[in-house]
Amino acid sequence: MRKSWTVLCWCSAAVVGSAVMGCAGGGGSHPPTGDGGMDAGPGCMTDEDCADDGIFCNGGLACTGGRCVAESIPNCNDGIGCTRDECLAATDACQNTPVDSSCPMGTVCVALAGCQVAPACEFDGDCRGDGVFCNGVEVCIDASCTSPGTRECDDENNCTIDECVESLMACSLTPASHLTDAMHCGPTGVNDCVVCPEPAPGAMHQTAACEGGSCVLACESGWGDLDGDPDNGCECAATDPTDLPELTFTDSNCDGIDGDVAIGIFVATTGSDTNPGTMASPVATIAHGIELAEMSGRSRKEVYVAAGTYATSITLHNGVSIYGGYDATDGWSRDTSHVTRVQGGTTAVYGESISAPLEVQLLTIIATGATTAGESSYGVRIFNSTGRITIRGNTINPGDGAPGTAGSAGTAGADGTAGANGGAGNSGGSSGGGGGAAGPSSCAAGGAGGLGGYDEGSGNPGSRGTMGSTAGTGGAPGSGGAGSGACFSSGGPGSPGVEGGNGNPGTNGPAAGGAIGVASAGSYVPASGNAGTAGEHGGGGGGGGGGGGGSDTIIIGVCRADRGGGGGGGGGAGCGATLATAGGGGGGSFGVFAINANLVVDANTLSVGHGGAGGAGGNGARGGSGAGPGSGGGGADDSGPGAAGGRGGNGGHAGSGSGGPGGPCYGVFTLTSSTMLGTNATSLAGGGTGGSGGSGPLGAAATGPMGASGNTYSM
Repeated sequence: MRKSWTVLCWCSAAVVGSAVMGCAGGGGSHPPTGDGGMDAGPGCMTDEDCADDGIFCNGGLACTGGRCVAESIPNCNDGIGCTRDECLAATDACQNTPVDSSCPMGTVCVALAGCQVAPACEFDGDCRGDGVFCNGVEVCIDASCTSPGTRECDDENNCTIDECVESLMACSLTPASHLTDAMHCGPTGVNDCVVCPEPAPGAMHQTAACEGGSCVLACESGWGDLDGDPDNGCECAATDPTDLPELTFTDSNCDGIDGDVAIGIFVATTGSDTNPGTMASPVATIAHGIELAEMSGRSRKEVYVAAGTYATSITLHNGVSIYGGYDATDGWSRDTSHVTRVQGGTTAVYGESISAPLEVQLLTIIATGATTAGESSYGVRIFNSTGRITIRGNTINPGDGAPGTAGSAGTAGADGTAGANGGAGNSGGSSGGGGGAAGPSSCAAGGAGGLGGYDEGSGNPGSRGTMGSTAGTGGAPGSGGAGSGACFSSGGPGSPGVEGGNGNPGTNGPAAGGAIGVASAGSYVPASGNAGTAGEHGGGGGGGGGGGGGSDTIIIGVCRADRGGGGGGGGGAGCGATLATAGGGGGGSFGVFAINANLVVDANTLSVGHGGAGGAGGNGARGGSGAGPGSGGGGADDSGPGAAGGRGGNGGHAGSGSGGPGGPCYGVFTLTSSTMLGTNATSLAGGGTGGSGGSGPLGAAATGPMGASGNTYSM
């Protein structure tokens, strides 16, 4: 015999004959679960979820402990022991009919008074009636007027409720709810109804019920039949009607599964997202299961996921819990042998802005190893969530963090170009004696040579070389030669330009300040090494001074003027080498990673991958060499020669970058979070190796530190 579910209650008044029971007679049904069990009642969250049949005598249904239970059943007991107490379907009212046969001989039942002395009689005609229509016509029995106790109202249709209604002084024939009334159960309601048979002896906590016009056996409220054997009744006693899934896998509400069939959304790899998400018709993806649970509007939103591999990351939604470990092929039984595997990306489970509590339980969570430089891998990552998120009983396997970026090498400084020689002075002429051009450089050019003096005049000084970025001094100007002031006077030579100063060298980058980075936008940002500093530019060489002008006699009393030689140009400076950058930090591997969150982490097994290796620091570079000076121009006749320019200064060497730190490896990593930690089993592959420091003319920079590692980290 097929078993079904029904809501049961205990009537406060006795049920006699065909009177309507003062309780709900059907209440609906629920299909049996896959292992032969059944629900204890329809699931509900509020009283509005429980449909009322509108029959006064059946009372109403209220949501109690997640189940629809009959309550407010009319109490028709008048306290008089000899009356028949009934709730009438015809009038929606109680009726208390005196039954003389319930009293001792010689007495009769009187409404509101009980058993009283019966009127004496000799013949039936002596009995004038007791004023009660529904207890039949009084007759004289043993010299006392006695009523038979009932009035016949049978219409010979077993699908009607045949009642005698005292207030109407007539019979009422009310059609029964034949599809759900166990006292009048039939498919059409036209004289095809039967009284449903009671369960067999020994079938405990089982009752007769009518479902769709057919008699079935049902479990009493709070009991379930888990073994599917109707002969032993309903053997499962419900201990908790809410039945939250837990790691003891107890079916505390006797509906056949660990959890609540009435509210769960079911997911299986064999399902389809066009299905409604029931046990019999599960959906195929966890994401759609979460969507259906969220749309349900229930205060409890639960997704039950069968064993199998789900190649997807999970995004948590407000208040929607996810429970794995079910077997869709065996009535959705649940234990640790049924592995629900979530194979996600670098973040396998992510939650942000969660404000309602939820739980993630009994999943195998696998995150992909990171490949982008400095990226991390997270089993579970939670950000900015005030709702309590419980991570319980899961196996969590994040992948390895990605290596950090390598630092770039510094660029060598460009060599300066030599300045041009100064032109030779012209003897006795008005031309010549020009200064040499300045030596060019991309960072600090040399100074130009000075023009030679004319007609016993002083030569011009050479120009000052261009300064480097901080160091390196340009050449001072050469002084011009002085004529004698008379014929046959000779001009003096110019002064040479001063060499440009060499640029100061940079420094190697110092070691990374720490192995733990910072958090940004809900993710881990690794620390890095430090860059080297750049070399300074050399100073440009100063230009040489021009030679002084001279004169001699052509004819006595007449002097001929000559221009002195021009000064040589100063050499251009060598440029300082540019800096080398630091190595980046390696990405981390985190079982559970949370920022500004409210967490419970308990009974999980966390196998955490390697932190990524730190990136190598960039190599330092050499500064450019300064260029040589131009030579001074020769004097003409009696004029003085120009002087050579100064050499350009060398550029400074640049320092190397230090190595980045290795990435961290943590089971549970939390920042500014409220975290309750239970007992978790954690294994760690270890932090990443530190990156090597760059090498260069100033030696090797520092190596990055080893990545940090531990079961927990909290700040």
